[in-house]
Amino acid sequence: MKLKLAPIFSDNMVLQRNSEVVIWGEADENEVVFGKLCGQEVKAITEGGRFRLIFNKLETGGPYELSVLSKDHEIILKNILVGEVWIAGGQSNMEFNLKDSIGAEEEITNSNCSDIRYYNVPDITYEDEKCIIPEGIVDNGWSISSPDTSRYYSAVAYYFAKNLYADLKVPIGIINCNKGGTSASCWMNEKYLIEDKELSEAYLDPYKRVIDNLTEEEEEKLIHEFHKAQEDYALKEQQYMKDYPE
Repeated sequence: MKLKLAPIFSDNMVLQRNSEVVIWGEADENEVVFGKLCGQEVKAITEGGRFRLIFNKLETGGPYELSVLSKDHEIILKNILVGEVWIAGGQSNMEFNLKDSIGAEEEITNSNCSDIRYYNVPDITYEDEKCIIPEGIVDNGWSISSPDTSRYYSAVAYYFAKNLYADLKVPIGIINCNKGGTSASCWMNEKYLIEDKELSEAYLDPYKRVIDNLTEEEEEKLIHEFHKAQEDYALKEQQYMKDYPE
């Protein structure tokens, strides 16, 4: 197996300051993997095809390089900053793009800021630790705020990052992980839903009643229909924006 980092680790990323930082990925079983970052050198042994490199608290600053090495491979990530990292989680209000907000064009024009970085988590469905990757999904890694990139940032996340940067004057990283129409229960570990009777009755039990009697083929068909409905909606939304640009 070729040495590989999780997709969220890329050039231009922001890592959390004053906190233990874990870098994870995949490699051959029992492979010794080394990591170098901010003067620290750490190592881990791959178990079950996966490894975790743990770095001690990192000080604010950058740009830095991360080097991850195995016996036969090396990965080098560049232009890394250390600062504040926040997750932009939620529903459609958090998903809402900056380009569609009031005063968007002026804001986008003035959005050059090399200390504000953004990572968009791909829209992928997970069930029972299995990953279903829809066609056309592309993970572009971390981007730097600019007129070329910011228009598709979450509007709420962008303004939050902008204001936080003005206050703290440290690099700000936003991990965009939201999905319109989802319930908070979708983001919770099933263990906690089971333990809370009210939550289980409201969310988990109805879901299980729907899927328990489905065959694998029926479930795959429903998932396909759901993704098709998403694609159709996105096309209608694009057409609407063209027809009514204001």
